[in-house]
Amino acid sequence: MNGYYWAFEKDHAKWGIAPSLDPGYIIISDLNRQLSQANRGGGGLAFQDPDLRNYLDLIQIAEKNIEKNPHKDQS
Repeated sequence: MNGYYWAFEKDHAKWGIAPSLDPGYIIISDLNRQLSQANRGGGGLAFQDPDLRNYLDLIQIAEKNIEKNPHKDQS
């Protein structure tokens, strides 16, 4: 979408990866951690995929660089 902008501060995604490639666990969840949101439903999924974990780690590194130098999508 041309000109679409989604500020990284507004991202509500929740995912996590194991700190190292071995064993390569990934967790994806839509649970809310705030007590005021405890009554909302949600769930999570944990699985093992070292290759996908490595790709997600690369995304995480790129996101940290963007957060240091925010920009608007010029596509």
